[in-house]
Amino acid sequence: MPLNRINWSNYDLVVIDESHNFRNNDAFKDRETRYQKLMNSVIKQGVRTKVLMLSATPVNNRFNDLRNQLALAFEGDSENLSKRLKTTKDIETIFSKAQASFNVWSTLPAEQRLKAQVERLGLLRSKQNECRKMEARLQKEQQFNRKVELNAQLRALQAELEKLKSIA
Repeated sequence: MPLNRINWSNYDLVVIDESHNFRNNDAFKDRETRYQKLMNSVIKQGVRTKVLMLSATPVNNRFNDLRNQLALAFEGDSENLSKRLKTTKDIETIFSKAQASFNVWSTLPAEQRLKAQVERLGLLRSKQNECRKMEARLQKEQQFNRKVELNAQLRALQAELEKLKSIA
């Protein structure tokens, strides 16, 4: 059924399966894209129609894919989206930084992408456990001299943990 034959004001909710098909908002000179049709005919038409978007692949090649889909939920107003998500940075900056990080990560050899992250997370978890155990030992220790030694060891572990956390 052609979209222009539907009276969207009759609907409170529109469910879009495979919403990743609306990830591109690239305008064409001579025609309106399906993204623009959805935005202009359904979302911005004046009737408060809710849109439920379902997708297993909201991001294909660029983080803008997801941003464009989220824009549908907020009538293309990224400032409104930032407010609703209660972010400290605007949504454009968030997606720009995410894309930049992804671009760096994607240049790594395939075996390093996942392996490096898994190893780093394993080390983080291990250091966190060591810190917890050291804190427990420190709490139980009665002798002052031994507490000083344990405290120094704890600070060293915490410094290692912070170093691991800072690695992007």
